[in-house]
Amino acid sequence: MIGAPNERIWPGFRQLPLAPLLRIADDKRYNNLKLAVRNVSANTILLLNGLLTYDPRRRLTVQGALDHPYFYEMPAGKQKFIHL
Repeated sequence: MIGAPNERIWPGFRQLPLAPLLRIADDKRYNNLKLAVRNVSANTILLLNGLLTYDPRRRLTVQGALDHPYFYEMPAGKQKFIHL
């Protein structure tokens, strides 16, 4: 749902020991989280993307996640975010 890792979104990815062995299908290259997780606020998608970011230097920290606008929007705690 978050797309496949690549050098653009995770500089240094190809230098990881097993990265050269990965074969990634073209349809898996893009982030489709917004399509998979529906009926949620933009802040919900931003929080999920921040937590699921491949590059550990760009991923949300615990403090960054706790301070995220998602936790300050209304209505609090009434959003469903996964529809299987």
